[in-house]
Amino acid sequence: MSNLVLLLRTDFQSWRNTIRYDAETQKKRLLELVAFAIIVFAFFFIMQASFSLIGRGLLRNVNSITAVSKVVSFLVGLGTFILIKDAIQGSIVRLYEAHENTILFSASISPTVVFTSKLISVLGSNLFNMLVWLVLPWCLFVQLVESFWQVQFAWYFYLFLILVCLLLFVIIVTQTILLMLIINRFFLSRQVVGMFKVLVATITIGVIAILSFSFLAIEDSYKFAQTFLSQNSSDSWSWYPQRWATNFLLSLHPESHYVEWYWLIQLASVGLVLPILTVLVASKVYYHSWELFQRTVKRQKRKARLIILSNWVWKGKIRSMMMKDFLVFIRYRGRIVMVVMLSVILTIVLMMISSEMHQSGMERFDESSIFGVFSQVMLYSVIASLGLTWSGFKVERETWWILKSSMISPKLLFRSKFLVATICATVYANAWIFAIMIVTKIPTGFWLPVLGMSTLMIASVTAFNTAVGSLPWVCEIDVHGQTRRRRPMIRVATMALTMVVNIVVLVTPLMTWQFVFIAENQFGLLEGYSIAVIQQLTLLMMITSLILLCLGSNMIGIRFLRKSMSG
Repeated sequence: MSNLVLLLRTDFQSWRNTIRYDAETQKKRLLELVAFAIIVFAFFFIMQASFSLIGRGLLRNVNSITAVSKVVSFLVGLGTFILIKDAIQGSIVRLYEAHENTILFSASISPTVVFTSKLISVLGSNLFNMLVWLVLPWCLFVQLVESFWQVQFAWYFYLFLILVCLLLFVIIVTQTILLMLIINRFFLSRQVVGMFKVLVATITIGVIAILSFSFLAIEDSYKFAQTFLSQNSSDSWSWYPQRWATNFLLSLHPESHYVEWYWLIQLASVGLVLPILTVLVASKVYYHSWELFQRTVKRQKRKARLIILSNWVWKGKIRSMMMKDFLVFIRYRGRIVMVVMLSVILTIVLMMISSEMHQSGMERFDESSIFGVFSQVMLYSVIASLGLTWSGFKVERETWWILKSSMISPKLLFRSKFLVATICATVYANAWIFAIMIVTKIPTGFWLPVLGMSTLMIASVTAFNTAVGSLPWVCEIDVHGQTRRRRPMIRVATMALTMVVNIVVLVTPLMTWQFVFIAENQFGLLEGYSIAVIQQLTLLMMITSLILLCLGSNMIGIRFLRKSMSG
């Protein structure tokens, strides 16, 4: 027991130190708070749509509270998948990949104690996710019930809500870890490890895509809610603890005649027995599964296979720098997940456009209203490339002294990141724009101008973002030394201003083009030759402005890098 307490205190102190002193962890927590705010809005829209349906009388012969609880169960179900994903990640990282495990196993600490401490650590690190994904939907449910139907829940409802969600959370995490133990002991292989990573990414992208749909088409959220509210209740999932939690919490409604305590007893029994069972199983298989995992995931270092592929680009330092920047960019899994998530959102947008055309019987989509979608696509491509532009020089801070003493010039360093970001963002954006133009049946005469204009706009924005990324307080590199400049407030303000400039640069040319197009085709403000002259002058001014922005950003970025490398 003393070893267990010591390990738990060590884990807690380590977590506390990372929160207080680690800048990367602080940024991660800040992003979690932003994501929490987004999830609150998404849940609120879905729940409000459900209550509005009941108010409109779209539900017939169905108990209203039970009907709306289906939407709560659906949201909690999404949270269940997120908690399963976190349990898979936590078990792999803490139980198998943690470097201190080798030291703990070589000491006189038993594997059972090590596993118990890791299990408690996984549970503790995901308590915030429990509040977001399990407690929050029920809190919104209670608030909407009280405001719509003028009923008041008793104060003890919230106490039982925390207890029930905690028991459900323990069941979800421990059963996932128990399954991971068995798989890693008897069925582990490189393919299985790869399947775990694919499963984690799939769950993340799927849940984000479903929640993003409520923001893409808020007016269609009523259809989304009606789909769940109109379904008949089924007992096929009555064995699952989530149904037990739902039934017990619904029995605490003020209009309920009695409290169904047996659902809480079942939930508490499983919530207490399952962790004990998991620890008992771990005492037999954890150490052997850990040894097997270490042998399985170790791979010999392979030579890079991208050398032959990159020979066709061009020879010299620029090729090596660009390849290095690209490999560093794709090394982070979060960036790949973000690109896939943005692609899912754009796929939904494309499907909505196609469905609208089919329902309205349009032969082709209105060109004047499609420019907003083009701006959205280009903005997503720029956001996806921020790891190369905004954070491109920040990843060099650990090896900045090598760059200062090498033959790499500031111009080469800047243009490498600028070119890689521009190529990646342009290919991504133009692929989606081309698909949208095909689906919307835009005349082929517009294809080349639209693709050319989008390429120029993206190049200008990536040049501007790369120049901003070279600022000392953004890349956290001191001009007169190797110490880092920590200016979080200035960084946040610069980031906000950069996004505003990005939106202006991406939206203004398309709005101008759209206005000229509408003036010619709908309002008839100008006739004949004059409108052609104005279109050409407008296009020339936009191209000139974008080129000047691109060249100016290159000059500013190279100047700041030269100052940093010579300091």
